[in-house]
Amino acid sequence: MFSNLLQEHLKYATTAAVTYYEQHFGKIHPYMRSELEKWLSEAGDDLVMEAMKRAVDYHKLSWSYVKKILIRSIIFPLNSIYITFLNLYEPSLYISKI
Repeated sequence: MFSNLLQEHLKYATTAAVTYYEQHFGKIHPYMRSELEKWLSEAGDDLVMEAMKRAVDYHKLSWSYVKKILIRSIIFPLNSIYITFLNLYEPSLYISKI
């Protein structure tokens, strides 16, 4: 039962992520879809969606930029929290550059 719920959640997350990707980055090809599904299962849908939103905010519409955000968020989670805090509350003090 838990496995079914997890699969259903991943299916919903994949659908939402694919829709967002196609709206902002362009048509999704089979390889890109498998990359997106891999990151969704490994990093979670919230983190992947946030990374894509940041890429759009910074006008960096490439999957490689999104992957850099994801990798940095996983490797340096505390740094990512600090950068997010600064960007949200004091954007004039710090602009995140990846």
